[in-house]
Amino acid sequence: MEVQIHTAAGWRPTGMNRATLAASWLRQGVGLLGRGRLAQGEALWLEPCGSVHTLGMRFELDVAFIDASGRVLAVTEASPPWRIIKAPPGTRAVLEAAAGALRCFGIEAGCTLRLAPATGR
Repeated sequence: MEVQIHTAAGWRPTGMNRATLAASWLRQGVGLLGRGRLAQGEALWLEPCGSVHTLGMRFELDVAFIDASGRVLAVTEASPPWRIIKAPPGTRAVLEAAAGALRCFGIEAGCTLRLAPATGR
């Protein structure tokens, strides 16, 4: 799966082309625990999801909170381990990536994202 962003020219890949969907309670509970890091292009899309934590994590995370239409409501950058991050009202999904990745890929509050099959680019 890949994370795509909507621009004036339409949908385009962000560069996060190795995204995983965590849709079950169990998969969301495990999340990124046990991982030492995320490689370039890796991300975790949790849906449905209302808030996240970095308890037990070994690295900092960028977190984007996304509403039901795909609009990014807020972004938290470089969240350190052992934090609870409350989502803004209206959050439907959460995108987790390595610290610095969201800014690198142009993801900020107000943009629109979707998770789609990888295009192979």
